[in-house]
Amino acid sequence: MCGIVGGVFYQLRRDERYSFIKHMADSLIHRGPDDVGYWHDATSHVSLAHRRLSIIDVSSHGHQPMLSLNKRWHIVFNGEIYNYKEIRKRLVAKGIHFSSESDTQVLLEAISIWGVKEAVKKCHGMFAFCAFDSVKKKIWLARDRLGEKPLYYGWWNKNFIFASELKAFKTIPNFDVPINRNALALFLRHNYIPAPYSIYTDIYKLDAGMILSFDIDQADKTQKIISYWNLKDVIKNRNTALSITDKQKNFENCLRQSVNRQLHADVSVGAFLSGGIDSSTIVSLMAEASSRPIQTFSIGFDNEIYNEAKYAKEVAQHLGTDHNELYVTSQDALNIIEQLPVIYDEPFADSSQIPTFLVMQMAKQHVTVALSGDGGDELFGGYERYYWAEKLWSSMEKTPHWLRYFPSFFIDRIPESLHQYSMITKLHRIAQLIKSPNRESLYRSLISHTIQPTDLLLTGFEPIYGLVNKELDADTYLEYMMAMDTLNYLPDDILTKVDRASMAVSLEVRVPLLDHSVVEAAWDFLHHSYTSTNSSKMPIRKILYQYVPKHLIERPKKGFAVPLSEWLRGPLKEWANSLLHPEKLQQEGYFKADKITKIWSEHLEGRGNWQYLLWNILMFQGWLAKQ
Repeated sequence: MCGIVGGVFYQLRRDERYSFIKHMADSLIHRGPDDVGYWHDATSHVSLAHRRLSIIDVSSHGHQPMLSLNKRWHIVFNGEIYNYKEIRKRLVAKGIHFSSESDTQVLLEAISIWGVKEAVKKCHGMFAFCAFDSVKKKIWLARDRLGEKPLYYGWWNKNFIFASELKAFKTIPNFDVPINRNALALFLRHNYIPAPYSIYTDIYKLDAGMILSFDIDQADKTQKIISYWNLKDVIKNRNTALSITDKQKNFENCLRQSVNRQLHADVSVGAFLSGGIDSSTIVSLMAEASSRPIQTFSIGFDNEIYNEAKYAKEVAQHLGTDHNELYVTSQDALNIIEQLPVIYDEPFADSSQIPTFLVMQMAKQHVTVALSGDGGDELFGGYERYYWAEKLWSSMEKTPHWLRYFPSFFIDRIPESLHQYSMITKLHRIAQLIKSPNRESLYRSLISHTIQPTDLLLTGFEPIYGLVNKELDADTYLEYMMAMDTLNYLPDDILTKVDRASMAVSLEVRVPLLDHSVVEAAWDFLHHSYTSTNSSKMPIRKILYQYVPKHLIERPKKGFAVPLSEWLRGPLKEWANSLLHPEKLQQEGYFKADKITKIWSEHLEGRGNWQYLLWNILMFQGWLAKQ
């Protein structure tokens, strides 16, 4: 796992770009503390740099930027190609003589033989990279299919720049790119900024499964972005004719192969274990494939409402893992809050970012690589909202649209003195959902932290982007929600959270459930047979029950949550007050101070629970204070 930076510096002298690239790379030392490398092309203004976390072929032979054997291609690569040995055999058969055991050289030589698009289509892995074709004078950027690894790019003062994290751009002198107020509106809705946007104007995230390319001499005319893998095509072309038995067998084979591939490393490997279905399945398959006990990691809380560590311990004992657990107090969690804007690099407000960072920090003390069970909820309908939302939509379809406004009409007239009761807040929420004119609008409302984010902003509008997608060939509303979460929430929230938290402590996290062969096998199942969370994830459960008895697994899902509402009224109150002071908000010029003050007062007085919206605002304010 690594950090990459670079660009085409049309407007800079050679000594200036040398300095720029060095500072950009230095800002990502946490992503790659083991090695650093630079390359500058004397004739094309292209500069590349790489920070290395050594995982496969930890020798100097894996040093980057790397040059292809035919001297045509240069590459900087972040990630892992899990099937690199199979690809290597095919390349050896074509006469390639490798000088290293690294997966980077395999990818580089695959590109030199087959081209970028065909090469990445052959890869199982997580990655983001830049490749430069010195013959055609062409830049290529690519990102893995599900968006496990990040890649930002854009134009600054007529120079093209890219990096694994935004903090690399901020080392550039006079990087005065304005904040994107439209992206801020998206952030308030979601708690993250969805691709392709970033918090900065004209700086973008490359979407998952995409390749960007351009001729460096005619960038404005030749820049294009193409897809090499698309979930929409997977859903459209899935093999529904297979029997359930054959689908289950195919899925299990794909997942087992994915786990086995991801166990390979030249450093120590462990796993996160929550005691839930997904992580327990991954650990079970790891334990089966390993000749010695797997190291597992769980985090616990003193508050029983949020604590799952005791369940993880029971599963670990059953599987015979070398289990490590850390119980954290509220103060442990609170101590890292001011670090969050630096760790997450742009405004990010999924509050589970706190325990996620803490468990990464613990795991790094023991291993360099850890496997995770992320992705199972999106692939097999693990979220409770899928089931009650599907039932709600089914009822709404049968109800005339004008009639759906009646609940809101009456609820809006409830006296404000009663708004302190949580039931009233829930009724308001349900009434808003019922008014949704179509399934896309209902989904958008479901995942929104605020329905009208621009009402809180002084300027800005909310752009239309990939969340509005009517082309998904999903059979049911449940499948539609699962697909939309896989395309948006998974890469922009879950995987962003995992990447930044793990890389902040130089830990590589791998996600076996998100190998594209596993995803494709999962979508061969028809998910309309699921009627509740107890019947979801049945293909995964069938694998898990071979290793772990049901009574250790079957329990209500808790998630990776923190008592945010209580903290904002208690130990975080002073910190939040300083960031939400009306004069401060007015001076900064992003939010309508009177509206934010009203929300904050209602929360403090118990007249409403605005914890998630407030956390969004506070994470932006905390990020802004670090700029």
